[in-house]
Amino acid sequence: MRQFFYKSGLLCLVISMMSFLALFSLTSYSKSKSMKKVMPFLSDDYAVMNNSGLSVGQFFETTKNIADDYIVGVCFPDGYSQALYMEKAAKESIIIKEGRYFTEEEIELGENVALISERKKNFCREEAGNYYFTFRGTRFKVVGFFKATDSGTGSASRIFNISANALKDYSEWQYGYFDCGETSVEALSKALLNGIDTDIHKYGTKEADVFNGVISNIEFMLLLFFTVIVLVTINIFSALNTWIDGKRKELAVRKLSGATAKDVSKKMCADYFAVSCIAFLIGLCVFYIFMTLLRSFNFSESLSAMLGNTVMLRDVITAFVCITLIGCLILPGYIRRENKRDILPAIKGRFYLND
Repeated sequence: MRQFFYKSGLLCLVISMMSFLALFSLTSYSKSKSMKKVMPFLSDDYAVMNNSGLSVGQFFETTKNIADDYIVGVCFPDGYSQALYMEKAAKESIIIKEGRYFTEEEIELGENVALISERKKNFCREEAGNYYFTFRGTRFKVVGFFKATDSGTGSASRIFNISANALKDYSEWQYGYFDCGETSVEALSKALLNGIDTDIHKYGTKEADVFNGVISNIEFMLLLFFTVIVLVTINIFSALNTWIDGKRKELAVRKLSGATAKDVSKKMCADYFAVSCIAFLIGLCVFYIFMTLLRSFNFSESLSAMLGNTVMLRDVITAFVCITLIGCLILPGYIRRENKRDILPAIKGRFYLND
């Protein structure tokens, strides 16, 4: 067993690297395809508008009470912060793990309060039993920590009270959205008629894709990672060659015992499958640790946006199948070459087998 792992060390390392990169790329790709709505709980008819110089306070006051049951919010340029107001029915979509949602009194008085993802709790400062988060130089009292899920809050990790006094005059937001059902675009258009020059689009159109820039960045990063994967994959040929070289004596013994080329190939593929399973588990564990550290310490919000909060089982299976197939397809060729180059001549007494 010790010799088995020693001779398989390079192959195991290469497959682990391939596994990590494949999981990274597939998870990023899945995330880019799922980044559709600003918030997952919005309807398929919500309206989106680009900011044309309005402050957060102006946008909220303009859209206030133009429908009986509505959701209104703005997205800040960082892609992870939003200011939001929604009716009671939609509040159930945000799972509060600790604390509560904004009260009507806090919304009415414009209190500087916020909801923060439970994974970003360590970025909040605790004082006298309360948590505070600083945004754009202003301290917001954290009244609740929500569960971050791709299906619940999407890419948002910070949700601020849209009526907060600190945001009333703040105009450096990127997109605004409004949802009251089928009449969202019509209702928002009427509300913004008074001298406000901006385009309003319905969700599902290209113009309403607020994540277009983020997805473009993800696609660029995926291209880079694909290039790295190709380079690492090339190394598997060298690793397999080294692995087969280390098994020359075993191959010779099997040939001498009467094993056919097919039997030898089956045995080598089974050994490769065992090595690839172990190596893939190592790569998967490293990737899981990387995701956990990324969520806990937030050392790169760009990577957080790329990878999201979960790893899909479909991506894990796809990565494993692809990596296993690569080896199983090229392994018989290496075995045939080894037989012709070293094994058969050695059996016939022409050469000695090397360790």
